[in-house]
Order: sequence, then structure tokens, then C-alpha cells
Amino acid sequence: MHHIGRRFASGLLVVGLVLCGSLASAQVVVGPGNAALLFPYVTTEAGKFTFITINNVGLSTLGTPIPAYHFSYAMKPVTGAPNHVVNKAGCEHFDADVVTTPADMMIFEVGGKVTTDAGTSALFEGGLTAPVTSLPLTFPVAGRVGFLIVETNTPVVDSLFGTTTLIDSAAGLVVSLSTDFLSSAIATNPDFSGIDGAAVLPGIGATGFKALSWFPTDIIDTSWFVIPLGDRVTMAPPGGGGIRRAIVPYAPVLPAPGVQGAHDLDEQFFSGGKTAPVRCFGYIDRDEILQPGTDLATAGGGWTAVASTLLTLPASDLVDPSGSYTPGPFLMIAGQVSAALGAPMMTVHRVPDLVPCFSPAGFGLTCPGGGP
Repeated sequence: MHHIGRRFASGLLVVGLVLCGSLASAQVVVGPGNAALLFPYVTTEAGKFTFITINNVGLSTLGTPIPAYHFSYAMKPVTGAPNHVVNKAGCEHFDADVVTTPADMMIFEVGGKVTTDAGTSALFEGGLTAPVTSLPLTFPVAGRVGFLIVETNTPVVDSLFGTTTLIDSAAGLVVSLSTDFLSSAIATNPDFSGIDGAAVLPGIGATGFKALSWFPTDIIDTSWFVIPLGDRVTMAPPGGGGIRRAIVPYAPVLPAPGVQGAHDLDEQFFSGGKTAPVRCFGYIDRDEILQPGTDLATAGGGWTAVASTLLTLPASDLVDPSGSYTPGPFLMIAGQVSAALGAPMMTVHRVPDLVPCFSPAGFGLTCPGGGP
């Protein structure tokens, strides 16, 4: 995922893909009463493009164009190698109300780098001389990555759905992510904790297990994007900052539950883990959660389970002195990059829960999001 922030397509290619319908793929209605959406990855970096669509089904009485949505951005500056962003740093905040109308489909590029109509960042609206149905809020600062929360401006009954489309020709990435399972119910402060569908394993004392896996590192480079989950005010606070989570690798079963380390492709377990602190959001590479020996021993491919755990940074820490990192829900997205087929190619997928909360009951498990 470090590579998502480095390389993207030309505007001509992007507009061509938009016109071919890439923005409309994989849209899923999340059901009446879901009035807040989390778009988990957006960027305003040079040469990179993030297109977003937002639809409402018109259940509420919105009337003529009014500030019917509220946008909340949580962003960080891109820092370059070895870290894409400073994981322990807090996010920058940017929010405002947004105009829309009942049954509207809003389309825009997050950084405003692609436009179709003079005077507006909304795409395909016919310009300000046509009826105004969408006035999206773009993020005005270049060189940033982060996430976006969109909600109804007042807690009214409606259903929102949409997609994020990321395009990076240099990395070989064209991907659309729907908002299915990235929504929250109607609330004055929507809570996204329930997005984490991972059960807590008894006796280990950590929260939200995710199953990480990787191919041989000389063929495919794998890293992970982490977003701590909670309500909108704590995920994207007006004063900047964000939720703290400390990610640690564990053996869920063999050789014993709770041992830090990872398995290779021959089922051999190597102990030796690290705890990676993430505030607001961040990127994690293998060397940030595995000790050097374990990192090298599993470079031919392997897997581990990660969870969030308790961590307090010392007062001498230069980025987040005495930061308290608490266990709780989080979301992970894997990015895999390879040039093995001759040209750079990238895939993106949501990291699966080790034990999903929709699994059959009876294992003594609990769900951090309050599920069964």
C-alpha cells in the first residue's frame, strides 16, 4: 500500500475510465437507515486520482438543494520512504456541509484535479448554469492521504451508498471499492465500530484479530493500511488527532495462543514480533510487526494473525509522547505490488477477519462491535 501514494494515471486515462463506467461498478445499497459512509482511502497526491460516488435513495424530505450531507476528512501528509506517512502522528481535520438533493448521484475527484464543468468540482453536472444538484467538498491541500466520512447533515431517515475508485497506471492499479459493510446507522455522531467483524479470542487479551498473509517478497511486495474504528468525532476530531491502536502479531493456535511471530509456507512457526503503533491511520510493513529474524525466515511467504493491544509510549517519544494506545476495533486493507509479469501490477483487498463474528456461536468468542 505504500505504492498507492506514489504513482497515478494521467487525467486523460482517468476521464476515459470514468466514461467507460468504472465509477459505477460494485455499488451496493446498504439498506434504509444507513446514513453515514466511510470511504477508507483517499488521496490528493500529484498524478494520483480518487473518484467518489455518493447516492441517496431519497427517503428523507431534502427539498430544494440544501446542505444535506456533512463531509469529514482525516488526512496526513505523505513523507516518503521508509514510511508513507508518520503512523504515530495525528490526522489533519477538514469538514463542511455539502449540497445535494433527493435521489442524487454525486461524482467528484477528491483533490479536484479532474473536472468536467466550469465552476464546480462535481462531474457531469452540466455546470452551474444547469440545475445544481451536487456541490461536493474536495480536499484543498495537495500531497495528502487519508479517509473521508460522509453522513446526512441531520440524523434523518435515508440510505446512502457509493464507491471509491482509485487509479494508478504506474503501479498497475485500477480498483473500485463499494461502501458495502462500510456504513453506520443514523446518529448525530455515527459509530463505525461495527465494521470490525472480528471476534476476540479468549485468553489472549487482544481485540479484532485479522489474518495477514504474503507471497515471497522477491516476487510480490505486501503492506497494509490500518484504520482504527470508532465514532466520527474520535476518528476525525475537529482539533486533529485520531484513535490510537497498537497492532501486534500473534499465533492464534499453534504453537500456543498468544505467542508473537509468524508461520512460513511449510507451517513452521518463528517467534519474534513487534508492536506497531498507529494513530488515526497508518501503513504497516512486515518489518514493523516482525523481528528481523522472523522477517527473514518468512520472506519466502507466510502468514500471521494481528490484533490491537495496549501500549503506552514513553514521554521521550518525539512524535507522540506518553501516547496511550488502547485495544479496540480496526480495519485493514492489503496492497500487493509485483512486476513479475513484466510491468508493475497492484491488487488491493480488505484483510479477512481471522474468526468472523457471523461464524456459528459456541466457541466462547466475543465481538468488539457488539455482534453475536
